[in-house]
Amino acid sequence: KLLNAYPEYHFFIIGYSAYMEKYQLIVKNINNPCLHITYNTDIQDTFALIKAADLLISVDTALVHIASAVGTNVCEIISYGKKDYVIGTPRFVDFIQCANKTPEYNQNGFDINDVVNAVSKLI
Repeated sequence: KLLNAYPEYHFFIIGYSAYMEKYQLIVKNINNPCLHITYNTDIQDTFALIKAADLLISVDTALVHIASAVGTNVCEIISYGKKDYVIGTPRFVDFIQCANKTPEYNQNGFDINDVVNAVSKLI
């Protein structure tokens, strides 16, 4: 949905090599030249990607803190009760709160339309 809504942007999936199969499946199903995977990046590479980005969408608080430190816009997907827990000075932060009421992140706890709407506000 995001690639269709914003075809002029490039999207990078930054993650762990353990999730590579999942990432490759996403890219295969979407089949869009604007979607890229990067994994096994060291902290300097991750920092450089986030610093160069217009927007970070993440469930990973470490990445959110890096983005906040360098002033990159952030859209954080969070679990119940974690809102407003960002250190740093991001230009703009939006939160998409998971529907579940547990401290664990649940990727099925939010609606993709919420993500698209939050990203639209940030862009």
